Amino acid sequence: MSCRADDAPHTSPVFYRLNDFAHPPLAGSADGTIVIPAGAIENTECFKEKMDGLRRLGGTVIYAQLPSLDDAKLDDHLTAIIQHRLDGIVLHGCGGGMDVQHAGCLLAVHEALHNRPDGTTKIIAEVAATPAACFTLQTYAGSSPRLVAFIHTPRPLARALNIDLPAIATLEAADYFDPAPLIFARAQTVLAAAIAQVPAYLDMTWPAEDFAAAAHANSAWERMALKAQREGFHGHVSVITGNILKTD
Repeated sequence: MSCRADDAPHTSPVFYRLNDFAHPPLAGSADGTIVIPAGAIENTECFKEKMDGLRRLGGTVIYAQLPSLDDAKLDDHLTAIIQHRLDGIVLHGCGGGMDVQHAGCLLAVHEALHNRPDGTTKIIAEVAATPAACFTLQTYAGSSPRLVAFIHTPRPLARALNIDLPAIATLEAADYFDPAPLIFARAQTVLAAAIAQVPAYLDMTWPAEDFAAAAHANSAWERMALKAQREGFHGHVSVITGNILKTD
């Protein structure tokens, strides 16, 4: 997967999470759009219209996030994804290379059913989101040629460990110490991505109220992006809503 770096030297490649279609990304402002269907994927005509709208923005790839490989409507999701020729899927809360292999087999079946070339639909794995998943990162290397990137999302891991993350405006405060398990997970993600030869992205999605209340939210967010780059992440993921910063 090719990733476009922006002209500004401090800007890293970015994916947008699109939770709804009221606030689409700006044309050419992201390297990819991750669509979280929220049921809309079941209505294939409606979904097609929304995907066509995103494509008209140009300069981006589109991935749909799957809720889980055990989801009762997984076949419906995959059918819509293949029919509407999305670039790939995001495996939410991926447990390891076996999940990637499983997803790859399912995609191969659906590609064959819809006369799509084998291997066309790629996979981004959301990794290290649970304590157990932090210790399966070595299993991704060689798991599937469809695997094109990692995303690490710290918030679910923090919740699982009962770690309270501070508001974004105070995240870089001098008296804040990054919890050791979160540092470990980020480091493991970057190392595993290097071994698997794929880029790693850090999910910097933060609650909307944090941004609304922070007087210097933009600068705090930029510091987070710079920190991610220094730690070895290729880029980052940002949410698109009415209240959260867009990196354009």
